[in-house]
Amino acid sequence: MATRGQKLADVEARYVAELKALRSQLAAELADIDGKLRALGALSGKGAPARAGRGGRRGKPLRVYIEEALAKTSGTLSAKQLQESVLKNGYKTTAKNLYIQVLAALRRSKNVRRVKRGRYALRGSRGGAGKSK
Repeated sequence: MATRGQKLADVEARYVAELKALRSQLAAELADIDGKLRALGALSGKGAPARAGRGGRRGKPLRVYIEEALAKTSGTLSAKQLQESVLKNGYKTTAKNLYIQVLAALRRSKNVRRVKRGRYALRGSRGGAGKSK
């Protein structure tokens, strides 16, 4: 007579076998789809469809739009002003909250410095009197 642990192991083994069969079936379907995409020229080499990378669909990355906006001003700009400038200069986005993306891009950019709370300038520019912390 099988113990409860053995029964559980048998159920688990069957479940693993089912998942492996499903995985094989899905892999075959994906290979078929990849072949169709490759025939249409929408797939580069092997694997997943080619990705555009940062800013690929929209053109320039957000960081570049921000740096251009800061270069046009002699002073500093707030994140809100940068958001408005980026949109005005043609940055395309589907983000519900572009302000958060602008803040993240400001923190990541090596060419932008925080002059004081909420104010940003290009590194090397004379925008603002204080130094960033």
